[in-house]
Amino acid sequence: MENLNIEKFNPTIIELNSLVVKSKDVDISNLVEVKEVRIELRNARVAITKQGKEYRQQALDFQKAVIAKEKELVAIIEPEEIRLEQIEENAKLEEAKAKRIAVLPRRKEMLAEIKDNVEIIDDEILEMDEVAFSAYLNQRIFIKNEADKLALEERERKLKEEENKIIREKEIKEAQEKARIEERERMEKQEIERKVREEFNAKAEQARIQKEQEIEKKRIEKEKVAEQERLEKDKKYQKFLKDNGYLESEKENFIIQKSSSKIILFKKVGEINI
Repeated sequence: MENLNIEKFNPTIIELNSLVVKSKDVDISNLVEVKEVRIELRNARVAITKQGKEYRQQALDFQKAVIAKEKELVAIIEPEEIRLEQIEENAKLEEAKAKRIAVLPRRKEMLAEIKDNVEIIDDEILEMDEVAFSAYLNQRIFIKNEADKLALEERERKLKEEENKIIREKEIKEAQEKARIEERERMEKQEIERKVREEFNAKAEQARIQKEQEIEKKRIEKEKVAEQERLEKDKKYQKFLKDNGYLESEKENFIIQKSSSKIILFKKVGEINI
């Protein structure tokens, strides 16, 4: 330990401060003295560094020696300490196990109340302390709750699907019934429209026939009137010819001149050759 006394670090702080004060009086006016003082400062620094390195190596060697001695001394007592510590630990484990055996029935009841059908042997339960068992119990409860939640959601989903299926089937039936009604109404409308068209066409045809009949009747009547007029005119004409002595056998002696409104009869009164 004496060799590691930090006070033996030379030179002293006073000596180094004196050297620095001395160097402050040196300037560019005397370059030879500048060099000498600089070398003196350098030598002091190198000496300090060298001595510090030697002290560090001594400290390192001492540290290694202390560590080796520490291991040697600890190795004498540590095995027996570990053995006794293990005895205490085993005793604690046995005591804890005895306590867990006492609460085993209650633990099994608590696990059975979850009703998740998970099997676990007694030895596995006995290996758990209160914290471990509580964590295991909570985990089982959480998983069961999640499973129940998923099962409930699945039932609700299936129920919703069934409800939607019933609604869709009802909508399909209603749509089909509506389509049938609309089709029936359309057919009825078409039948009504057909009857209306037929009735209209029949009336139109009847009107056309009636009109044609009326036209034909008027034409016949007109023809009759015309024929009557013609006959009357012919009768009048024949009377006119007869009254004026016209004979068909002597028609060469007559000239008949007709216009739209009158007939002029010319009769040869005589003939002479000259």
